[in-house]
Amino acid sequence: MKDLLVMNSILDFGSATEDRKQEMTIHVGGLYDDEVRGQVHPRWIKRKDLKIGDEVTIRIIESDSADKPVGEEAYGRGFAENQERQYYERLKAKFENKDEGPKK
Repeated sequence: MKDLLVMNSILDFGSATEDRKQEMTIHVGGLYDDEVRGQVHPRWIKRKDLKIGDEVTIRIIESDSADKPVGEEAYGRGFAENQERQYYERLKAKFENKDEGPKK
């Protein structure tokens, strides 16, 4: 595996469903650059459901190797720039006519 630029562990808790069911999940992933595939997001745990009583422990160690990820998603060159451009265009449209008052 290439050198990781980012590694993350995300523990989510929420109750956004209509029946107000509480949901807990964990996700472990990362990010590295690949000359051919672009930005690659490896996943070691992909949104695993948790329940009351589950225990999550993170231990920081030094190692020359890592477990093989269970999956990866690659975003080609220019993907991030395209996303940023779309975001910029949405904000520009939202704020460039702000002082003109409401549109009719």
